[in-house]
Amino acid sequence: MVFGRSTLRLSLYAALITVLLALSNLFVAFESRTVLTVVKDAAGEVVFAGLSFSQLSLYIALVAAGFVAARQIATRGVLSALVNGVIAGLIVGAGLALLIVFTEAVDVRFVFRNFQPLSRSALYLGQADAGAAITALLILSAVLGGVGGLMTQLSARVGRVVLGGISALAIFGVLQSQIDKVMTLSDAVTLALAFGGAYFAVRVSNTHNVRTRLLIGVGVGFGIALIMAGLAAFTGMERGTILRGAGSLEPTLLNLPLQGAFHVGVFALILMLVGAAGAVARDAGRLLHDGAWYLIAITLMLGVLSSQRGFSPITAGVVVAIMCAVLWILPPIAGTPNAQGVGTTSSATSRRTLYLLGLVILLALPGFIGLSLSNTLNLMMIYIIMGVGMNVMIGYAGLLDLGYVASFAIGAYTTGLLTTPSMITCGGITPDEIKNGGLIVSEVCTGLLTFWEAWPIAILVSAFVGMGLGVPVLRLRGDYLAIVTLGFGEIINRLVNSSTFKPLLGGPQGINNIPVPTLNLSFINPAWNSQLASSNEIYYLFLFTVAVGVLVVLRLANTRLGRAWRALRDDEDVAEATGIHLVGAKLLAFGISSAFSGMGGALFGASLQGIYPNSFTLNVSIFVLCLVIVGGMGSIPAVFVGAFVLIGFPEVARELQDYRLLAFGVLLVVAMLSKPEGILPPRPPKLSEHARPKTAPAAGD
Repeated sequence: MVFGRSTLRLSLYAALITVLLALSNLFVAFESRTVLTVVKDAAGEVVFAGLSFSQLSLYIALVAAGFVAARQIATRGVLSALVNGVIAGLIVGAGLALLIVFTEAVDVRFVFRNFQPLSRSALYLGQADAGAAITALLILSAVLGGVGGLMTQLSARVGRVVLGGISALAIFGVLQSQIDKVMTLSDAVTLALAFGGAYFAVRVSNTHNVRTRLLIGVGVGFGIALIMAGLAAFTGMERGTILRGAGSLEPTLLNLPLQGAFHVGVFALILMLVGAAGAVARDAGRLLHDGAWYLIAITLMLGVLSSQRGFSPITAGVVVAIMCAVLWILPPIAGTPNAQGVGTTSSATSRRTLYLLGLVILLALPGFIGLSLSNTLNLMMIYIIMGVGMNVMIGYAGLLDLGYVASFAIGAYTTGLLTTPSMITCGGITPDEIKNGGLIVSEVCTGLLTFWEAWPIAILVSAFVGMGLGVPVLRLRGDYLAIVTLGFGEIINRLVNSSTFKPLLGGPQGINNIPVPTLNLSFINPAWNSQLASSNEIYYLFLFTVAVGVLVVLRLANTRLGRAWRALRDDEDVAEATGIHLVGAKLLAFGISSAFSGMGGALFGASLQGIYPNSFTLNVSIFVLCLVIVGGMGSIPAVFVGAFVLIGFPEVARELQDYRLLAFGVLLVVAMLSKPEGILPPRPPKLSEHARPKTAPAAGD
């Protein structure tokens, strides 16, 4: 039982970080942010005072300090871990106590201008004076630090469950206002019954034939569809019924059987597909198997959240219980195809079924989420498109491009110039001259293009400009290449912001009134003519673009060019010695990568119906590079994971205000420390998977 130097050092680091967070007003700013709502009894008396995000942050900081400090001596026994955790918690508590005393005596606003009195924060623990607050804080610090120390004695499985439960409580508590109206509990339970019922029915049957499994899954899904459709018809969907509940959100999925025979068929088809996915999930590999179950768990948690008003202790308990149950059950029930005697054909069929289910979910998603989440998804998909292109550069070819935003801007501005009145479309006449001269746009600007006509031109222009940049930097590698491309990106930003080119590019005002994409199929049906103006409508264009881009890059990765890129990444000299044309491989990497960036820029301008120079800064290149590295270089699925972690979560967490970037930084640091190779790195290829059985020689050969 020794309190080591490393433990003391880590405790002091934790105390310093916590004090800096307190000085940055984190504990004051989040005191009004509710995680758990107040609970009152029938007489109006407060039964539960609620839990603010400020309190939750303090508790997590103290537990984390005890855990990190005691982890160094975790093998020395429970008592040693407990003592070290308590001491670590007391050190952090003492640092906060000294801060309370110091800020009571000295006005620190001469350095921290926005500093607010700590008496408004969770550090006072509801006490009226500083002395009582310090006493309560030290006691709480010792207790929670000891809890953190004891957590080091938990097994890896139990620790994962505890961490998952705490994470679910924090994430759903903070984001409850964003995600409380996504899906009703009845819809979530229906999907979970179809998936889980088929999954366990297949396990009980113990069959390895993929067709039999699919039939079982389809049958279970169809049975659940009949049962739930019957319940919906019998009870109805009025508020207060067993399927609707008391919530204001009306079920989307269970409303289908009440809308006619066609919708009943759609309802049954959806559940049969979900059942088929559940039946083959165990054969699809560990990643897809666990991902499917996590998706079902999140669906149930969203349903529970929408069924209650606010994030009450009961709701929080159910959400944490669902997450803990999934984390506890998944490792034992997960299996691998080889362990079950399942062939590669069965595994491929299982993966395709889950991919099909994922596609159906993505197609139906706008019907469940609001405009805010739709905007977040659209932004994520823009970065996914650019991330796929960046992956060609850095993941496959090993070329570091920090001027990636230049192609993004070129694609956006090309689309804007070709679809709006400009010097290009109006024969050299500027928009100001048209406005001041009273000219008619339709008569002067005869070169206006639609989005669909300008989009491929924007992609090609971006690709050729990218290849043009690649010509003078062919001999540069590593940091030197990054510096040159960084300079190119800054040059493009200065050009679009320059007053010299304002008649053409609009200067700081950018380009406005860019037309949205229009689907005009009136030659088939006069009613099929609509504009993709809203977030939910243009979402499908983003989804289609992502799907096509991913397919193109996956096909390229397995071609001769893709293998040349990977050889180039590993060693240019060896690649050249083996006969690879370095100039051609590098220029194609620059061109294809820039084409994806220009494709995203064109969609960006059309979705916002306007572009401005401030949208094309170095930060865009940094974000794209970060999501590729954090996700895993050279892996396409990793781009999706990186976009969710670094783009999706910070966007949804905008309610954290100024601390959103702090959360982003913490996520980035944690991801890099825990997964330096990326969250989802590419799996090393195995020669056995590429081997083909040799055909037996014919008789007489």
